[in-house]
Amino acid sequence: WMDRFFTYLDRYYVKLQSAEPLHDRGYSIFHQLVFEECKKDTRNALLRVINLERQGEHIDQDLVKGIIDMFIDLGLRNPNVYNTEFEEAFLPATSDYFVRQASGWLSEDSFPEYLRKAEVALQAEEQRVTNYLHR
Repeated sequence: WMDRFFTYLDRYYVKLQSAEPLHDRGYSIFHQLVFEECKKDTRNALLRVINLERQGEHIDQDLVKGIIDMFIDLGLRNPNVYNTEFEEAFLPATSDYFVRQASGWLSEDSFPEYLRKAEVALQAEEQRVTNYLHR
């Protein structure tokens, strides 16, 4: 019944008052009161979990996908929140991780073995994008 009530409000009251739709307003309030308070911890936890997966740990990919989707949804169909609050930290962290990995592989392995490990890592990153990251 509540869904029908809010649909009614959106259809009549919000439209007549030229107000922001309730769905969008709900996201705005969540963004201001909840997300702004915990975005740094959330981003850091995501980066830690993704690194654990890179090291062979099993993670809850559905949970990670849900959190990534929250970053996207908070932009109200604009990837701005995802880009500024997650991707701008994720890309340098990914680069740092693979610089460390590559230098270790170069010092320990032959060149063909290094190339094999680099190819496996690239395929794993592509799968990660498919599974839970935003394209």
